Amino acid sequence: MLNLIIRANRYSLIAMAIVIPLLLFHWQGSVELTPLSKFTANSTDKKLKSPYNSCDLTNVNKALILKEPTLPINLPDLRSEIVFCGKNDRPDANTAQNLAFLSIGGQEPQLLKTQTPLYLEKKQTTGRFGLSETASPLWIEIQPFNSSEKNQELNIHSVMHAFDKEKTQDFVIKEQLQASLSSGTPPEIGKMRMDTSLFARQRARWIGEDLFFYQHGGNEYSSFNHKQRIEFGEGDNTYACFVTEGDCLIFENDRWKEANPSEKTRSFFMAQAKKIEDRLMHFTVWSPDGKHRVMLTLVKPAEPPLNTRMTEEFKYIGAKSKRQWIFELKGKRIALKLNDWWLYNEKNWIKLSTPQQIDQYVAKKLNGFLFVFDGIVKKQGQLVLKGHIFNANRTQVAIVEQILQGQHIPPIVKSEKPNLVQAQPINNSEQLGERSENSALPTEKEPEKLPANKMRTNPRGSPNKQTSEKTRT
Repeated sequence: MLNLIIRANRYSLIAMAIVIPLLLFHWQGSVELTPLSKFTANSTDKKLKSPYNSCDLTNVNKALILKEPTLPINLPDLRSEIVFCGKNDRPDANTAQNLAFLSIGGQEPQLLKTQTPLYLEKKQTTGRFGLSETASPLWIEIQPFNSSEKNQELNIHSVMHAFDKEKTQDFVIKEQLQASLSSGTPPEIGKMRMDTSLFARQRARWIGEDLFFYQHGGNEYSSFNHKQRIEFGEGDNTYACFVTEGDCLIFENDRWKEANPSEKTRSFFMAQAKKIEDRLMHFTVWSPDGKHRVMLTLVKPAEPPLNTRMTEEFKYIGAKSKRQWIFELKGKRIALKLNDWWLYNEKNWIKLSTPQQIDQYVAKKLNGFLFVFDGIVKKQGQLVLKGHIFNANRTQVAIVEQILQGQHIPPIVKSEKPNLVQAQPINNSEQLGERSENSALPTEKEPEKLPANKMRTNPRGSPNKQTSEKTRT
């Protein structure tokens, strides 16, 4: 009886030795069987590897063992999983980091570094790939940017690691210009949402180039030359910024101000004048982290031609001295001195003579047409009142020449050359640019030419059109 039991157990062991390899063959697929004789007793391989860690065979003394098969590595196509929402292109961004906004698997866009492994895993909840907090067999690397004028492209290097082998794939994705960088509520700038209506709610207005500062500002206001004036706010809260193409503004203390991009400006909202056309100025506004970005446009309103006929209200009476002339203005006699400033607003004339009045006009707290008296000269035997006038926005300037007929001509001391009056800088003195006691009434034999400092040059380099008018009484 005992012999029968031993014989039955022996047959069972033989059957198991045959069945188990067949089952593994069916489970693994194509399996190559290697005779044990190929492995010598002196072999140093104490542990034979298989594709599955749980199936390692150690010290096998059977007739056959399993040999590791060659399995294909399937690298998933990630082009449909990754959306390039742009890069942190703030002018003050750290270019060494080379950051890009990527949305992976429909997730919220994140600011990610280039040339750094980004590990991915398949999310069970969505069935799509997303960023993994730990290392995984699948990862991608963002290559350095490849920019062009119209769009931006991003090179992606993807890697799949399995069975001690790697499979790689490179592909290119373009920036989705309409893709939102954030699905949440946009940030606020001074209690106003950062969206396409931001400038409209801030009452932003494109005024134009301030010719008054160019002609009378001197060194103090030379930084505003050839720049466009933009006003924000209303009433007493109105303030101005001056920009040209490429200049930047930061929002600090509830107002925009000019600033040069640097590490110190990264904590502020920033706006940059990207492009200036004849009637359109294009801006890009960024949040401090560069994640939110919005494009804004300002439209320059059309202005009527500058009318200088209001100077006809100055009626010449005669010369009071070598540096003063008597005129009648709205029934009252006044004395005009060289480089006097007269402001015309709501059909009234105001002489700007005190420092407070001049400061108010410079800050545009006093608005109107500014007439600057350049003196009286003799031209072709007649007395001619000369001056120049700015429109209310100070974006236009015109030369005024008004012939004074039928008046007594005072004695003239001849000079060797015509004395063309030059524009004077801003001076908070009542005696603005007065002539010396020994100066005489100049004569003029040649047609008037605009002095060099009155020629205007717009940001594109072409002279602005100047207007002149001769009023005959």
